[in-house]
Amino acid sequence: MRRVILLLGLLFGVVTVNMAQLSVREIAQRVVLIGIIENGEFVGNGSGTIVTPTGLIYTNRHVVEEAQDLAIFMLEDIQELPVLRYYASPVAVYEDIDFAIIQIDRDENGRPLDQNTLNLPFLPPSDTPVDIGDEVTIYGYPSIGDGYMVVTSGRIVTIQNGWINGERMPVWYRTDSEFSGGNSGGLVVNENGEFVGLPTWVVSEDRTAGKLGGILPMLTVNAVIAGENTTTNNAPPSNQQDVVFLLQNHSDQVICYVFISPTTSNEWGPDQLGQEEVITQDGSRAWQVIPGFYDVLLQDCDRNTLDDIRNIDMTTDGYTLTYTGTGESVRELEDNPVSVPTGAVRLTNLPDTRAQVTCEDGTQFDNGFEFVIGQLELGRTYVFTAIGINGFDPVLAVINNDTGEGLCVGDTPDAAYFRANLPTTGEVPPNTLSAQAVYSQNTGQPPSSLSVVVGSPFTQTGEFLLIVEGQSVSSNDGDGDIISIRLTPGMIASGVPLTVYMMSTQTQLDSYMFLMAPDTGEPFVTPDGETVICDDAGGTVCWGQSENLAPYSVSISGGLRLNGGNLDTMLQIPLAGLSVADATAPRYFNFSLTSYQQQTQGDYVIVVHAGTQ
Repeated sequence: MRRVILLLGLLFGVVTVNMAQLSVREIAQRVVLIGIIENGEFVGNGSGTIVTPTGLIYTNRHVVEEAQDLAIFMLEDIQELPVLRYYASPVAVYEDIDFAIIQIDRDENGRPLDQNTLNLPFLPPSDTPVDIGDEVTIYGYPSIGDGYMVVTSGRIVTIQNGWINGERMPVWYRTDSEFSGGNSGGLVVNENGEFVGLPTWVVSEDRTAGKLGGILPMLTVNAVIAGENTTTNNAPPSNQQDVVFLLQNHSDQVICYVFISPTTSNEWGPDQLGQEEVITQDGSRAWQVIPGFYDVLLQDCDRNTLDDIRNIDMTTDGYTLTYTGTGESVRELEDNPVSVPTGAVRLTNLPDTRAQVTCEDGTQFDNGFEFVIGQLELGRTYVFTAIGINGFDPVLAVINNDTGEGLCVGDTPDAAYFRANLPTTGEVPPNTLSAQAVYSQNTGQPPSSLSVVVGSPFTQTGEFLLIVEGQSVSSNDGDGDIISIRLTPGMIASGVPLTVYMMSTQTQLDSYMFLMAPDTGEPFVTPDGETVICDDAGGTVCWGQSENLAPYSVSISGGLRLNGGNLDTMLQIPLAGLSVADATAPRYFNFSLTSYQQQTQGDYVIVVHAGTQ
C-alpha cells in the first residue's frame, strides 16, 4: 500500500490546478460510476473521481473492498446514462480512514492497456479548507438516480476535528446536501470547483426525517499521504554531537588546500581553507565535524599532493592530524574530546555520501545505484521499473531533487510480469520481487531532475535492470536528453559493467547515444582516440561491445513487450580498474540520448543494466 501513498504524495505535492473555469458538465465528466462485480455479476455501484490522466481514481474503501472486479462507466452526455469504458483494480486500501485508490488497467473488453496513453479528464485533490456555512456541490451516482449522474448542493453545517499525524484538523464535514447510497466515493467541490472531499455516509432521523451527509475531507487524505513521504538520508540525526578535527603543520611547507570528505562519498567536495587562508609552518586549523569516517587530502599551493589519508575514525573523540613533511602524517586519536579551539569552523558543506535512502516504514539502504533524469516534460508520465536478477530484491526510490521529497517502493504487483532478454543479461524471467514507481505532472513547473535510486535493504550483492518509460526525442531537446549515472563504490565492487540501452517504441526513430566528456559535453574520447558513441548497436559506429538488438526485448507497462530494432543503441562501460578513492576518477557518467543527426523523433525506453553491493 505504501508505494501508492508515497507516489501520490510526490505527485500531488507539486500539482496545482485552477478548476474555476470548469462547468458543471465538465466536472461531471471527471466523476465515474464504479460497478461492483462478484461472480461475474453486477451487485452494486459506487462513485469515484479521476485524479490523474493515467486513470488513478479516488473513492471510498467500502465501495471496493469486497469487490472481485470493478467496472468503470464514464459520461459522454450528462443527460444520458454513463457508458462502460474500462475496468480497474484496487492499488491502495486504507484501514484507518474510509478511503481507497483504484487504477484503470483494462479496456471495456478486459484487455490490458497502456495507462500512459489514456489522457483522461481529471481533477486533483485540493488542500483548500472549507468553513461552516460554505456551499458545496456533490457529484455522484446514487441508486435513487436510476444510474444517471446526480448533482446536488448544500452547505457545510458541522466540522469535526480529529488527530492526524499529531495535528488537529478536520476529519469529517457534515452537509445538509442530499445524497444517498451510490454517492459514496464521489466528488465534493467548493464554490471554486476544487476537489475538497468524498461523500461517504448519511445519517437520518426517523421522527423528523432529518438527514445529514458525511464528507471525508481531502485535507485528511492529503495529510495521510504527506505523512508517508520518503526523503534521502544524507543528514545525521540531530542528537549527534560534533567532534573536533585539528590539523597541525609541523613541516617547512605551506598547506594551501585541505579537502575533507566522508569516506563513503564519491567526491572530495570544496577546499576547506578557501581562497585566502593557508596553514603555514607550525600553524594549525580546527574544524567541528559530524561523527563519522573521513578522508583527508592535503595539497601545496601548486596543487601537488602532500598527503592523502583515508578512513579516519572520527566517530566519538576528537582527532589530531599532524603533517610532518615526511610523506606521512602523524595521527593522534585523543582519549578525551579535543576542546574546541578559537576560530574552529563547523563543516556543513561536505559532499553527499553515496546514495543513501530511508523509507517511511524504516527500510534503509546505502548501497544505492543512482540514475538522474532531467528535462522532464509537462504532461508526460514516467514509469520506473527495477527487476532483480538471480534473486536480487530491489527497493526503488524516486526523489524530487528540487524538494528532497519522494517515494519508496518494494515488491509491486504491476511489475511482477516484467521480463527481459538482453545481450548482457540473457533471459530474465518475471518475478514478484520487481519494484515500480510512476511520476506524472500536468501543471506547473516540473522539477529540474529526478533521482531514481535502486538498492537493497539487505545490502545484497547483485545486479538488476532499471527500465525507464516516458522519454521522447523531440524538437525541444536541443542536443538531446541528458541522463546521469552516479559512480558508486557498490557499482565498482559488484564487478558488473554498466550498460545503457536506448530502445525505440516507434520504428521511425533512429536512436543515437554518446558518453559525454565532463568538461565540454561533447562525445568522450578515450586515451586510445576512440569516441564513445553508438549509432546502431552491433554496427561499426558503436563503441565497445555491442550486439544488434533486433532479437531482444523487454517488458513495458500495460502488459506489453517491446521488441528491439536494428536502429536501437547500447553502450557498455567497463568499470574494472576504476576507484572512487581516486580523486581523478569520474563521479558521474553523463549520456546524451537523441537521434542520428537529429533527423527523426519519437518515444523510446531506457534500460540500464548495473550491479551493486
